Amino acid sequence: MQMKSVTALLTYAGTFPFIICVILLHYGVEALPLLGRVDLILSTYALVILSFMAGVHWGQHLGQNDLWSRLLPLMSNAITLAGWFGFLLLKSGEFATLCSIGFAALLWIDLRLWQSGYLSLKYITLRRNVTVIVIGTLIISVFVV
Repeated sequence: MQMKSVTALLTYAGTFPFIICVILLHYGVEALPLLGRVDLILSTYALVILSFMAGVHWGQHLGQNDLWSRLLPLMSNAITLAGWFGFLLLKSGEFATLCSIGFAALLWIDLRLWQSGYLSLKYITLRRNVTVIVIGTLIISVFVV
């Protein structure tokens, strides 16, 4: 299996916890043995992935010496800290909304990076598809929690 296909496979697999949590919430499953409350599982996973994706932007700035080299670390820190404070202070539905905004912001940044020639069309297509799935599940979770 080529590395590119492994990347796509792992990226799409990363949406499964979002999808599974929303399905469980839809069917009224509030908690899982050993894991705890499903809304908390979804929130913590969203926070981890939001922080991970912001960290990708942090890493992208290291090899650049232009406007992006100044903007990416600021934006990635702002998104990560907003997610962390949101996790601590907001109810799960409000936090899902905040994470949706955060994931949309991360995609917007990636789209700008793609337009600037830093990212490939294949990568931005993958990011767009996965972001739609993630934001869709988070929005659905707002209505089923």
